[in-house]
Amino acid sequence: MHKSNPIIPIIAVVLGFTYFCFQAYQPPEAVEGFHIQEFARLPIVDRGRVKPMDTFARVSLMVMNDGFQTFKPDISDKEKAELTTLKNKSSRTAEENKTFSSLSEKDKRQPAVRWLLDVMTSRFSDNHIAEKHKVFRIENDQLLGLLALQPRPGLRYSIEEFAPQIGELEKAGKAADQKENAKKDAFDKSVLQLAHHLQSYMEIASLQTPLVIPAGKGEDWKPFMQAALESRNANQADPNAGMNPTVSKFGEMLLSYLKNEPLNFNKALIEYRELITKELPVQSEISGFEVF
Repeated sequence: MHKSNPIIPIIAVVLGFTYFCFQAYQPPEAVEGFHIQEFARLPIVDRGRVKPMDTFARVSLMVMNDGFQTFKPDISDKEKAELTTLKNKSSRTAEENKTFSSLSEKDKRQPAVRWLLDVMTSRFSDNHIAEKHKVFRIENDQLLGLLALQPRPGLRYSIEEFAPQIGELEKAGKAADQKENAKKDAFDKSVLQLAHHLQSYMEIASLQTPLVIPAGKGEDWKPFMQAALESRNANQADPNAGMNPTVSKFGEMLLSYLKNEPLNFNKALIEYRELITKELPVQSEISGFEVF
């Protein structure tokens, strides 16, 4: 009997109950950039193997956008005009320099690990920044029509652009999934491929993958969501137990990134790295060698 694969709707996974693990951050004392490359070196487990966060991010992004391991953030015409104006000014105020720096960075191609952080934190944000990134490559003309998209150079689109048509995609996916493989045409295959990419995206956005929390004694590595819930439940059962420190520090990193607080992010990153280096010195060393 043919077993149907679920098509994951894009509107949404409710993650508000995970804020319990995002409470221990302090206001920043100074402006400093995010140590993204250090975050990229953190060890995780994916497909049964310890690897750096960077490898998982690159492969995930490359699969979704058909080859690229970097992405270009969405920058509006208004922001482009402001960037040009600031670039041409002979002198800028401190606030203008801050804006110029931010817009200049936004106008560059960014590493996959920054996309990964955007996805991991997008469900907590008001603007859902990750859903604005044009990282889904859609080539099939019939699928573009179904999603009310126009062909353009690169054929890469954001979730935000085709979210209104997700219901139509879901219907097409269910119909395609019922067909025998030999009877699936290019449209069917394109629909199922996009549905698979969206499912992978949602697993990251709901913090169900990758496995980021190191295994305790006799345990397996866990995704952040699972480890956070288990830590909260254990703390409720025994308040003296306290929160799992690796869960707390990883949560601080995510919240600090979401709040655009680089100093707090970098501090939590250092403390998290120290924790896992003590617990997993070999794996932590190995993961660093794969970042490039």
